[in-house]
Amino acid sequence: MVSNLIYFSGDFIKEIHGYVGTEINQFGFTTYKGVTHRCGVAKGVAFSHHFPLHTFSSARGSYDKFLDFIAFRVVPLAPD
Repeated sequence: MVSNLIYFSGDFIKEIHGYVGTEINQFGFTTYKGVTHRCGVAKGVAFSHHFPLHTFSSARGSYDKFLDFIAFRVVPLAPD
């Protein structure tokens, strides 16, 4: 669903961010057009990752009761 939202709006993920403790408590992303989405609670140590002129594409992860980990492929943006 998120990928459809980004694809149809012509926007791409610029940054992933959130909070982590013994599990990922909050996960979110911000797009190049400034749209931000978050889910979870802001509790624990903050994290943020971005790579200029790149975007985050396919993801994989693991969960049990909580999100244990999530990993994204980082790909360069095509020049416009």
